Amino acid sequence: MNTYIKTAFTDFGNVSLFTAQFFKEVLKPPFQINEFIRQCYAIGYKSLPLVGITGFIMG
Repeated sequence: MNTYIKTAFTDFGNVSLFTAQFFKEVLKPPFQINEFIRQCYAIGYKSLPLVGITGFIMG
């Protein structure tokens, strides 16, 4: 039981550090709005055929 609690606190600490580092990097200038929009387009619109085919197959 003691190992379980220690592991839980360690995992929580690691997730907290990861989250803090994520927000530190996201909020650090320079912001590249054009690159952000390009990536949103590539992830969203260009994956539409794959999503459509998968939806059709799944019914």
